[in-house]
Amino acid sequence: MQVTVESTGTLERRMRVELPAERIDKEVDSRLKAWGRKAKIKGFRPGKVPPKVVKQRYGKQIRGFTEDAEQALMQQRWPGNIRELMNLVNRGVILCRDSQLSNIHLGLFPNATEEGKEPAETSPTRLLRNWLSQLVDRSLASPELPPLAQWLEEDLIRTSLAINSDILNRAAQTLGVPESTLRRKVARLRDEPSVKARSMHADSTAPMIQYLVEVARARQQPVLEVVTNALLKELETRQLNRREAAALMGVSLPTYRKMLNETP
Repeated sequence: MQVTVESTGTLERRMRVELPAERIDKEVDSRLKAWGRKAKIKGFRPGKVPPKVVKQRYGKQIRGFTEDAEQALMQQRWPGNIRELMNLVNRGVILCRDSQLSNIHLGLFPNATEEGKEPAETSPTRLLRNWLSQLVDRSLASPELPPLAQWLEEDLIRTSLAINSDILNRAAQTLGVPESTLRRKVARLRDEPSVKARSMHADSTAPMIQYLVEVARARQQPVLEVVTNALLKELETRQLNRREAAALMGVSLPTYRKMLNETP
């Protein structure tokens, strides 16, 4: 392990720690073997799951951060709170299914700054705008435009249920909707599950849910309504063909026009 310390001010220091990949791989293998002794996987007796099976089921191949994630992490001051940084990265690892941790997994986004000025504080509203901007970029790069708004609503419902132990009234409180409304939406999800590939924003709502709730409470609106309105505004700033925008919202062109007229 190599550790370097750089002085960045009278009382500030920047520390850089480098670990060899072999050491990390060894530690990961050790943790997976330990987990295999208590993992319960169908077809194997408890404690007798082969390490290879455990690795395939629970192992991850995360090798670093995306450029935006690194920039966002560097812009945060972490004033003497390394535990906060560790918890943030640990949560990102749990949510990540890719080879790199992105700023969506971390729930952080780099701030645009002017040279010589400190980065602005990251607000929930800014996080929402940047998050949706990235999702729209990925959707537009897809060979077939996905119903992004529909997918986001489904993911938000599933996330709210997951964080509330599938207790419907608590999930409804998180989303800011009546329990009867959420019950109808959940029933529709179970009857008509989405079947299209959704890798472009898989797991992105989980790290964002707390920020979405903050924005919704500040605006006194339901979470689903906040996200829908913000997505509509994002699509309008792109000056897209209205049919493309309607496809991303998962609605017909007349319905999309009606939504625009009703959006404050």
